[in-house]
Amino acid sequence: LLIQFLCGPLNRLPNHTANRPASVEITSHVRTAPTKVRPINALIGIAALAAIVVFFILPFPRPIIAICIAGLLLLNRTYSTDMILGRVDWSLLVLVVALGILVSAFSNTGLPTKGVSDLSSVGIDFNKPWQLVVGTFVLSNLVNNIPAVMLLLKIVPNTTPDLGIILGVASTFAGNFIIIGSLANMIMVRQAQEHGITITFWRHARAGIPITLLSTFALIVWIWITT
Repeated sequence: LLIQFLCGPLNRLPNHTANRPASVEITSHVRTAPTKVRPINALIGIAALAAIVVFFILPFPRPIIAICIAGLLLLNRTYSTDMILGRVDWSLLVLVVALGILVSAFSNTGLPTKGVSDLSSVGIDFNKPWQLVVGTFVLSNLVNNIPAVMLLLKIVPNTTPDLGIILGVASTFAGNFIIIGSLANMIMVRQAQEHGITITFWRHARAGIPITLLSTFALIVWIWITT
């Protein structure tokens, strides 16, 4: 909601109905955002962003803070509530929530912890940075890098802060390998399709695979040099 509020004065709503057949009757009506720049609204959005940053640093419940600030942004006379909510990608939000539920449920089964223990018995130790990079790379391209990180955060030993940094960098690089490796890739493909640009699995892979291999190799070299 905050992003939509900040960007609303500068952009019109995307025309999602442009490619629909003329015979399809459009029953819903969504107001388009005014194109005139309104400085007061931009200032309100910036103030809301600053408030989120401040309250996230302080010991307050983050979901409550986010909901309250979002609610305040809806109380304006420039953009209608239905227009703002109409710009939210609800299917994406459902997907992220579903990923969180699935990862949490799978983690509660104890199988991930047992798997890490079994891997340790054969010499694979996620306490070793380069092995964490390889494990993150493989898991990110099997189940997507978001659930991979959520799962690894629960089972990887938190022995040093460096492991968390390595996990974040490795999962980001690994997500570029194939389309399903990152939620951002899937969003990009869908947005491109709406603008008439088709990005196939192999078209993405031709660029994604070499870039990911090079960046991951650079990460492993950096780990080797620094350790």
